Order: sequence, then structure tokens, then C-alpha cells
Amino acid sequence: MKKPLAVLDTNVIISGLILPKSNPGKIMRLWKSKKFDLITSTPVLKELERVLSYPKISMKYSLTTTAIGDMLNKIKKNSKIISQLKLPRVSVRDKEDLIVIATAIDGKADYLVTGDDDLLSLKEHSDIKPFKILTINEFLQLIK
Repeated sequence: MKKPLAVLDTNVIISGLILPKSNPGKIMRLWKSKKFDLITSTPVLKELERVLSYPKISMKYSLTTTAIGDMLNKIKKNSKIISQLKLPRVSVRDKEDLIVIATAIDGKADYLVTGDDDLLSLKEHSDIKPFKILTINEFLQLIK
């Protein structure tokens, strides 16, 4: 049986990295133990680096430039990375969400995992099939 292919919204990855005991942290552990394959993209990786480098985050969680680089390198080495994205014609409130949706479409993901209400509101949107948009808890129940 093939492993599920999943795109994790940047907030899921960031929460998982800085809060390892949280549900996003459980998802990151399941990924590290190869329960599913992670798909990401160059723009998502840039967004991760940008957010992890915010002083309020890097200082609060003691993230050095080296630690951030190590985290990103682990993701790069163990993920399918989409470099060229074709942005879909989907109406979204936050244009940044288009990057995550495009990563899921272009990466042929089975699932897009998010805690973002804007993305979750697109669950039934016909233009973004065939992948399913799942909450963090829905994905945890599916993968366990």
C-alpha cells in the first residue's frame, strides 16, 4: 500500500517544529517515522524560513540561524519539492493560501493538512480536487 502524500500548511510545520508535544508535533514525528510522504515547494520553504526567523519566534524558542537551517535542510532532504507552481484560479481571502493549494495540486497530494480556517472553508471546492483538505486532528486519525 502506498504511503499517503501530504502537504502541510506552513503553520502546521512551524507549530510542529517549535512545539514538539503538540498535535502538529505528532504529525512531524509521523512524517519522520515515514508514515506519510511530505510534499512542499520552494515558496513554502521560503515562507518557513521567513517566519522561523521572526525575532519574536526565534528568540522565544531559542532558534539560531544554524538551527533554522538544520530544520529546513531536514525538510528539503526528506520531501518531494515542487519548484515551479502554477497558481490555481481559486477565490481565497489570503493570497498566500494559493501557494499551499498550488503545492498540493502540482505535487499530486492526497491531503492538504491545515488549521487555517480560510483553507478549511475550501474543503468542498471543486477546483481543488482530487486532494482532501483535512484538519490536524482528522489527519492524525487517518495516519495513526
